[in-house]
Amino acid sequence: MTKKELRYKRMIRHFTQAVWAIADSEGMDAVTARKVADMAGYNVATLYNYFDNLNHLMFFASFRALKDYAMALPEQTHGMDDPLLVYIKTWECFNYFAYKDPLYYKNIFLGEHTAKYNQAIQLYYDVFPEELPSDGLQFLPMFREGDLYERDFVLLSAAAKSGNFGLENVRDISNMNVILFSGMLHRFLTSEGKQTPKDAAKATTRYQARTLMAYGISKELLKDYL
Repeated sequence: MTKKELRYKRMIRHFTQAVWAIADSEGMDAVTARKVADMAGYNVATLYNYFDNLNHLMFFASFRALKDYAMALPEQTHGMDDPLLVYIKTWECFNYFAYKDPLYYKNIFLGEHTAKYNQAIQLYYDVFPEELPSDGLQFLPMFREGDLYERDFVLLSAAAKSGNFGLENVRDISNMNVILFSGMLHRFLTSEGKQTPKDAAKATTRYQARTLMAYGISKELLKDYL
């Protein structure tokens, strides 16, 4: 790695950690470009050499919220042989952490910079390799993909190939379950206080399980999610 590359990653790390420090002490709404630059020890112009704008920086810094999910997912799916159960358990785990940190997950998966996810997540784990646990490497291809539709499609295709339902239905089921999540998260964020994160996550997973039932998956198989 060249000195230029090392400096680039070091600067990305400084600015990102400054966002975390401000967000942890004052809340996300308190983060400004000037505060971040001051805390990192640079000026705002320098910050914008590395990020397009403050929203871009917030998008990048939001990846921190994936760590708990990345750590929990291998444990939650350990020992599961049925790809369909892995699929719905993955959604259950994802929903739990999404509603725990909804603004971060919105920034990552439903925000204005989501299209930059694949490149950004590669850089993020290069800068913060400690954020991805070693036992989560089996899920690394999924974490490298930011398009929820494609992430879902890959997992659901494995379930279809195991004989749970026809391959011709994968795209429809996948689209519906991602749309369910997107709509439920939006409602959660715009109806503050009307639903707890735990209840919102449980409801989202229940609706997604019912989508699977509509395509012939037995209620008995999905009983733990209904």
